[in-house]
Amino acid sequence: QAYRSPRTSLSRIKAFSDQVVEKMPVGLLTVDTRGTITSFNQAAESILGLDSEDARGKLSRILPLQLWELTSRSSETRTSIQQEIDCSLPDGKVIPMDVSISSFEDDTGAIWGQIVLFRDLTEVRGLQREIETNRRLASVGMLAAGVAHEIRNPLSSIKGFATYFKERYRNHPEDQKTAEIMIQEVDRLNRVITQLLEFARPLAVQKK
Repeated sequence: QAYRSPRTSLSRIKAFSDQVVEKMPVGLLTVDTRGTITSFNQAAESILGLDSEDARGKLSRILPLQLWELTSRSSETRTSIQQEIDCSLPDGKVIPMDVSISSFEDDTGAIWGQIVLFRDLTEVRGLQREIETNRRLASVGMLAAGVAHEIRNPLSSIKGFATYFKERYRNHPEDQKTAEIMIQEVDRLNRVITQLLEFARPLAVQKK
């Protein structure tokens, strides 16, 4: 009984840890001191496009070149590495990855191998590009608003003079028509500027 109880507890802990490793959303693989892949979770399989059953027991050379080089460098220098890389997959696709590599060792300090954690940054990079685009659009909006104000001021003067000449030359139909066209065009430009200013103005959120 004294033997069975710790053995059962150990089995449960191992089953739990195996489930955590398999289900975690970050790619995880381990490599022993001989460079052989000893574990390879589902996320690693999905990100790298390698079958986990085929990967286990194989040398780490089967990994994409950029990832293998980092793993080899960490093993040779016995240092931890955290770095972003562009990783070339077997299907020719290149994905950005955040990679963290560290050694794991026993209680005596002897190194058993390395643990490699990595995640696909494709979505993150896409969001960064979107944020940068939005930032640029916001800057353009602010610039457009400033330009619109600068245009509106002389337009008011032009419309004032056109109205003055329309009244002054009411007995000259051709000149009056010219002044009327000027007023209409100024009004059209004012409408465009008003729309531009409304677009550039921050929206007030109304909770419902």
